[in-house]
Order: sequence, then structure tokens, then C-alpha cells
Amino acid sequence: MKLRSLSSIRLGVLLPVILAATCLPAAGQTGALKLFKGTITNSATGKPIDGGRLHVYEGSNPEPVTTSKINPSTGFYQVLLSPATEYRFEVASIRFYHTEFTIRTPAGTNYEETVKDLKVDPIPMGTSIYSGVMFDPGSSKLNEDAELRSLVNVMKKERGVAVTITVTPDVLAAGSKKSTARRGKKGKAATEPAPGPTTDFKQLGEARMAVIKNFLKQQGISTARLNWDLKEGATLAPAKKKGQSYPDNVVVRITSIQADDETDS
Repeated sequence: MKLRSLSSIRLGVLLPVILAATCLPAAGQTGALKLFKGTITNSATGKPIDGGRLHVYEGSNPEPVTTSKINPSTGFYQVLLSPATEYRFEVASIRFYHTEFTIRTPAGTNYEETVKDLKVDPIPMGTSIYSGVMFDPGSSKLNEDAELRSLVNVMKKERGVAVTITVTPDVLAAGSKKSTARRGKKGKAATEPAPGPTTDFKQLGEARMAVIKNFLKQQGISTARLNWDLKEGATLAPAKKKGQSYPDNVVVRITSIQADDETDS
């Protein structure tokens, strides 16, 4: 009788625990999930984009919580998400700028479907993503500024973009000087131009290209994405006032797009 009582006690303690466990929702149960779906279109034409992926991130996590392939014919996507959560949608498609959207899912424990259409901007060929004075006249020392950092950010983000970098070697002209070798009609010293710059323009241009190449390589950008165009040398007039700017000597344009693992369809 004592053994039976002990067994009954144990069963009475365990039975509520067992029943409670059987009532818990199974892992992966979709009852509370929120389905987001829609079409991703070209903002310029209104037509569906031709493939790619939609990555969904939560918080500062660098890895996506889920990913959806974008239908290359219809631009359709869909993802299952948790309720009452803020997500970051990132569209990665080969001929379009990577674009992010902030999405917050509805609260509640019921399954819901939400239609969310998205628009992204195309990457037009020939677009200039940098145009400026990357080097002082006659110098191959790189001037790092906000525009250069912006160029690096674009190249890192748009990993399929290949560019043509146009480099113009330029130097300042030597100033004029007075000559004592001859006199003008009224006895005044006549002026004659000083000898022009002796800089080898091609050598300066190639030195600048090497500096840019090494800089971008250090930023993790593949040199296979870089094409080069060396312009003829230019002689610039000396600045007439403080702060005078010189013509752009480096221009970077998008000239092709290469598929990568993130943007293929």
C-alpha cells in the first residue's frame, strides 16, 4: 500500500507537467507568423526587376534571418517573419542599386498576410560616381575626402559594378619672369614666358593610376573591376586667388555590371 501511494503521488506530480508540455506550440509552428509578399519593380519603368534576392535582417545582426529569391519574370517575393518585429529589407539585384527598406510586422498571435510592393532604382551605364580633384597639380599624392569615401562605399555596396577611371595628369604652368636680355621700345624690361613644366605627363598619369589602384585594393575592392583611361596632360594656370579650384583630374564612371553570388537569379 505504501508503494501504491508513492506511485500515485509521483503520477499526480508528473501528470500536470506532461499535459502542459503537450499543449506547448511545436517548433516552427506558423500560427503567429506574418507572411510578407509583393512585387519589386524598376522605379524608372514600373516593370518588374529581373531577378536577384531579398535579404531580411533583424537589428544589427550582419547575417540575414531569411532570404527570398526574386522571381525573374514577375519580380515576386515572399518571406515569413515574426510578429511585432522591425526588419530591414535589402534588395540585391544585378542591374539595380542595393536598396534598403524598414518594415515592422503586425502584432498579434494570428497568421497574417501583408502585401508590400517595393521600388528600386536602376544603375544606368555611364553614370559618374566620382568627379573631382583627387591630386594636386603635379602631384601623385592622394587627397582623401568625403567624395572619395563615398566612391569607396558605392564600390563596396554595389559589388557587381565595374568602372572606368579616367585620369588626367596636370601641372601648374611656371609664372612669367622679367628678362634683362632685351629691352622694350621704351627701355622697359620685356617679359617672356618662363620655360614650361618638364614633367613627363605620361609618367605622372601612370603614377596616379598606381596610387588609385593600390588605395582601392586596400579597401577590399577587386582590381578586376577597374578599367583605366589616361588622358593627355594639361598645363594649368597658377591660382589667381586663394582657394581657387582646379579642373577635375579624376572621373569614375560605371561602365559594366558583373554578376556575383548575391545578385544572380
